[in-house]
Amino acid sequence: MYTHSMMRNIPSLSEQFPDNLLEINPETATKIGIEDSDIVSVESPRGRIECSAKVTDCIDPRVVGLYHGFAKSNCNVLILMSRFVHDSAVASQQALLSGSERV
Repeated sequence: MYTHSMMRNIPSLSEQFPDNLLEINPETATKIGIEDSDIVSVESPRGRIECSAKVTDCIDPRVVGLYHGFAKSNCNVLILMSRFVHDSAVASQQALLSGSERV
């Protein structure tokens, strides 16, 4: 696993985890029609990314999880990056899982 973008240049790690994943709880995934490995879109007023879904019990059904540090599917494009936003809860509520597309 990577910390931010560190270690992305280590070939063995890139082979094990080549692309970003959206982690989603099975209950949530079922409600919105997402299956493991589906390509999903995550949108906010600031941007949109697509990545594969990873259906897992390791995440609470009320949230989804994304990693950052990937050039492709960079989740940083989704959040409000402003010196005027001091409340991380406000910034983190900007992204919305909006749909899926079968591969």
